Order: sequence, then structure tokens, then C-alpha cells
Amino acid sequence: MKVSINQVPLQILVLASIFFILLSFPLFVSNLAVAQNFEDSSREELLFMEIPMVTTATRTNQRATDAPATIIVVSRQQIMERGYNNLLDLLEDLPGVDLQNKSAQEMYNQTMIRGNWGSGKFIIMKDGYRISSPTAENIPIGENFPLYDVRQVEVVFGPASALYGADAFTGVINLITQDAEELDGWEVAAAAGSFKYYYGHIKYGGRLSKNVKLTMGGHRHRSDNADLTEYYDEYAPTDLTVGATVIAAADRENFIFRTGSYTGNLKLDIDDKFTLGYNRSYFSHPTSSGDKPDQSLFTDDVRWKTQLSTLYGEYRFESGDNLTGKTSMSHHTYELLPDSKYKNIYTDFQTGHKYAHSKKWMFEQQLNYKIRDNHTVVGGFSIEDFYSLPKTYDLLGKEYDPDKAGSEQGFFYTGTNNTIPVKIIELNYKNYGAYLQTQSKWSSLLSSTLGVRYDYNTRYKGATNPRGGVVITPGETTTVKLLYGEAFLAPSPYNAYAYHWGSFDQGYDAVKGKYVSSFMGLPNPDLEPEQSKTTEINIIQEVTPAFVLTLSAYYTRVKDMIFDVVQNTPSYYIEGGEVLAWKRLENVGTAKFYGGELLANYYTDIGGIKLKPWGSYSYVDGKVDNGSGIESDHIYVAKHKLKVGLTAAYSRYSITPIVRWIGKTNTRWVDPNDPSKRQQVEDYILVNLNMDARNVAKNLSVSVNVHNLLDKRYYNSGGGSSNFPSSPQEPRRIVLKLDYKY
Repeated sequence: MKVSINQVPLQILVLASIFFILLSFPLFVSNLAVAQNFEDSSREELLFMEIPMVTTATRTNQRATDAPATIIVVSRQQIMERGYNNLLDLLEDLPGVDLQNKSAQEMYNQTMIRGNWGSGKFIIMKDGYRISSPTAENIPIGENFPLYDVRQVEVVFGPASALYGADAFTGVINLITQDAEELDGWEVAAAAGSFKYYYGHIKYGGRLSKNVKLTMGGHRHRSDNADLTEYYDEYAPTDLTVGATVIAAADRENFIFRTGSYTGNLKLDIDDKFTLGYNRSYFSHPTSSGDKPDQSLFTDDVRWKTQLSTLYGEYRFESGDNLTGKTSMSHHTYELLPDSKYKNIYTDFQTGHKYAHSKKWMFEQQLNYKIRDNHTVVGGFSIEDFYSLPKTYDLLGKEYDPDKAGSEQGFFYTGTNNTIPVKIIELNYKNYGAYLQTQSKWSSLLSSTLGVRYDYNTRYKGATNPRGGVVITPGETTTVKLLYGEAFLAPSPYNAYAYHWGSFDQGYDAVKGKYVSSFMGLPNPDLEPEQSKTTEINIIQEVTPAFVLTLSAYYTRVKDMIFDVVQNTPSYYIEGGEVLAWKRLENVGTAKFYGGELLANYYTDIGGIKLKPWGSYSYVDGKVDNGSGIESDHIYVAKHKLKVGLTAAYSRYSITPIVRWIGKTNTRWVDPNDPSKRQQVEDYILVNLNMDARNVAKNLSVSVNVHNLLDKRYYNSGGGSSNFPSSPQEPRRIVLKLDYKY
């Protein structure tokens, strides 16, 4: 197991050299006689370097450079050239993002943006509608968010609660899909690769009549994934022991780590005023993800199965030249399916189940008013109605039956001789939000944004979140953004009620007339929101029309962070039981995050070969206090990350190598010699390669994607107490894909 406490390794010099070459390359080629004279080219001719239009940062359509936010846009062309099959692939190449893959039982992959842990701290949307969990569960991110129908991905870094309310804590990701004219017919794709990887998608776009457009599609994937027992000694079979040996090492099961997913979507546009849309996704992964072999079984039936859906209707209108609006109604669901199961040391390797379900109805009215040509106002309000059944206590022996009420399920706390029913929590609550934002362009040099949103929630009362931004353009080639924003993370039903585990291990006490537990995890319905304040500067420098540098620096403070706290006084939360000591989540922590990112993008054409190098370096640091008074490093984060790539395209062909250096990464485990430090996973360099050929035959395209080209053994930071502190990752994987359009 590769865990250390050392500092930055020598490998950084290699990647730093590559990044330096990347920055120097444009200045070198500009002197070549064969280089294109970009100064004589219009910006529109430089497709790669066009400034994209975005909507996510302000809910209005504007150039990315004018938006009061740090925003990265990934185009359809870049998605294809770089081989991004799903959102996880794309996130791995973004600055400021840490991903710990195959490292957690429930989440599978753990995501950090600028040091903040958890996929529940940012919102994933599709065409402006939330497709991540409506109640902020930390969901897995992988093939359940495919990019086959995406025109561009807009990633807004930093707090966005002033527009989007709860959970836009670290950012917003918006998948903007292709419209019917872009698709103009059918496309089918099929892929196969190493470790029995199979993938396929189908999509369609076209006009049903003069005023009616339809787009639809779907995908399915499954993969056995690598048998890690063949590549890592850490996965060598061991005895399974609970008191006496349950299964001897020689009799252990085969290592099975299968994943699967599917999605479906449909969008109907009528008369360019009304849109009806539907998105659905499913993902299945092993509940043994990242587990040590002495802690869990690796059978095919131990799966965590999550399902998400979003249904929406939207009406757009105009009144005169200055007023536009949008009225929408949407319905969102999340479900941890009842046949999700696990077999680990906590259930004595017997089958255990979990269940969770949440849904939300949302009505929203938005108005955009142009006061004058350079002054606009955006305002709106939303009404949300929630239902949530948070993740249950361990359900042993049978699955949860969604067709029955919680009180009729027939589950009992372990150790109570089937006498104390398990508490099944069901919540109904509402959220009322209103927001207002003004944008003004005072001159060619200066524009400003001011906004505020107020939310009132019947579970945790009110939250006010302002934002402010100034965009300064001292010249045509320089943009400076000064940004401030506040955000809040709602105390999700998961955090408030799903922290519930343990047994009544002391049995029945006749004197007390109660079953007694020595220690349990208990819910806390009184959790409050986490709150953050962020100050940021973002500088965009156009060195030449084809060479752009972007520099960002930020500082964030968070209060009321949620951490577990041990209590040694008896609790009678469970009727008929006494818990002598217990642990629950409370708002006791504080944190600070600071860092920066440097991005470089370049484009040139040399002898008909289009070269598109890009790269980023990101630094993130800070401290967190979990209420103990001791500040420690952040978990699951590498302070230093360097990510570079180069697309070389000629005619219909392209090749894109991508190199990522991820520095030493903090685990959740504290250094026993210094509680302010954490144990670390060794740094690594990973090389990926994508080769793409468009229209090799009529309407047929072929691509080959190679993950871990050098077949390196490397580790990500692990999750829970039964996980590896450093979680072994996959060896080389090769995938061949065919796309056919008709």
C-alpha cells in the first residue's frame, strides 16, 4: 500500500517542463514562415478560439469573457477530439478538480471542486434543469452522465446560490444539448473494449412539422472492469473473519466489479416558445468499491443502484422590445433502488439492503427586463415542494417494499429480538425562493453585476445569498473579473437522517425495561445549512488571437460545516431503547480554502495540420477544523495538479494525447505524528490517448480511446473505514468505437 507523508516529488519537474513548453510554443511557432498569420484572420475564422456564448453564469445569454464568473466551456469538437465519453472523463481534465475513482462504497467516484468534497455540493443541469439529486445526495458520477448529445458543457466555478439557491455551493455544471437542426437525422454508435466493456447510443433530431422539433436519444453501457487481483497484491484473497473464520482465503469468491448504466432523453420544441423535456438515468456499481478484501465480499450481486429523472415544461414569451420571460414547471426524482445490497463485515457478511427516495416539484417564473441597451435586470421566484425518504438503517433479510408505508415494512433494530421497529423517516417540506440581479455596462472598460437571492425553507428557515462582480476590460486583449459570492449548502435529508447505524449489543435490561446499545450513530433533524463566502479574481489575457491565458485566484471561508460529534450521555431517540454513547452530525466545523489556476489554450495551422495544445496548473490549499480546535489539511485533495494535452488534426483525422500529473493526495486519515497533516497517496503521472477519424466511409466515423496508455499502477485516495487509504486503479483499457449517421 503506497501511503506517505512526503512533499512534492521530482516528477513535477517533468510536467512543469511540458507546461513551460506549452506556454512557449505559441511564441516559437509565430516566427515560423509556414505559420498562419492570425493577425489577418477574423475571430470567426478561428473556430477553436471563438469566445463562446454562455447562459449558466447569469441566466442570460452572453459571452463567456463578459460573464461575472470563472467559467470553462468545453465544445462539442473538443469532446470528440479528446474522447470524453461522459462527464467524469471531462471533469478529470479540468483545473481545480480532484477525482478519487472507484474509492467509495456509495458514491463510487468522489468529486472535489477547489478542495470541497462531495458531488452534493454542486449542481448538474441539462439545458438548465437539474439532473443531479433534487435533495443533494452524493451521487456517483460516471457513465450515467454521458455526453453523446451534448453541444457544449458550461462549468461555473464558485458559489452560485444567488441565482440557483441551495447546493450551488462550489459550482454549477450545465450540459447544453444539440438542437434538432444540429442533429438533422439519426446517429447510432457502438463501442467495445477491454474487460468486457460495451457501450451504445442512439440519438435523433429533426422537424416533425414546420413549428415542431424533436430530439431524443439514449445510451446503455456495461463493463466487467479489471480483475484487480491480477494487478495488485492488495487484493490478494484473505480470510473473512467475524469471531471465527467465515470463509477461508482459499475458498474466496472470484473478484467481480461490474458496472452498468443507461439513460434516456426526449425534448419537444413547439413554435420556439414551448419546450417539453424528459431525462432519465441509471447507474449500478459494486458496494465493495475501494474495500479491502478482509472487509467485504466481491460477488456480482453486491450493487448500489441509483436512478434519477427530470421532467419539465417551459414557456417563453416576449412583451415589447424590452421584456422577456420564462415560466417553467419541473419534477425531479432520486431513488436508491430497493434491490441495492451489500455483504461486508458490518453485517457479518450476510445480505443487507438500503433504500432511499426523494422527489421535488418546482414552479419557477423568470423575467428579463432591459432598462436600456447596457442595463438589464433578471428577477424571478420559485416554489419547491419536496418529499424525502432518507437512506434507511441497515435492512437485513429482505428488501424495502416501496408499495408499503414505512410503518408496515416489518424491519427491526438488530439486537432487539424483533421488538423495536426500525424508524423509517418520511419528510414533506417546501422551499420558497426569490432572486434579483442587475447587470450594467458603464463603458467599454467597465461592467458590473449585483444580485441577491432569499430562500425560506420549512425545515431550516431562511438563507440570504448576495453576489457581486466587476468586469474590467482595459484593452481589447485583457479582461479582469473581480468577484464576490456567498452560497449555502442545505442540510440534506441524507445528512440529517441517514447517519443511523449500530445495534443494541447489550441486549435487554430488565431493570430499565429497555434494550441497550453501547454505541450507535443517530440522526440529527436540527442540522443547519453550511455557509460560504468567496472572493476571487479572474484574468483573461489574449496574448495573440490564437493564444489565450487565464489566471484565477480565490479565497473561501466556510462556517457551520457538518462533522460527526460523539456524545457520552444516554439517548432515548429510539423508543424502547437506550443508547449509552452515540455519534451524530452537527454544525461544528469551519474551513478555509485558497488557491489558483493557470490555463493556456493555443491554436495554429502548420501545413494543413491543426495543432491545439492546452494545459492547466492548479493549486489548492487550506485548513479545516472539525470542531476539535485543531486545523487539519483538507481530505481527498492534491495541492498540485498539472494537466496538459495536444490535439493534432489533419483533414478528417485527429490524435490527442493527454498527460495528467496529480501530486500527493491527502487521505481522510490524520498523520499520527502531526494531527494538522494527513496521510497521503503517492503522486502519479497518467497518460491517455484518443484517436479519431471522421467519415472514413460514408457517414461512418471511428475512434480508439486508450486509458492509462503506459499501463501504470497508481492509486487514488480511499473513502470509509473499510476502504483502502490508497485505492488501486485500473490498468490499461482500450476501447474501439464506431459512429454512424444517417
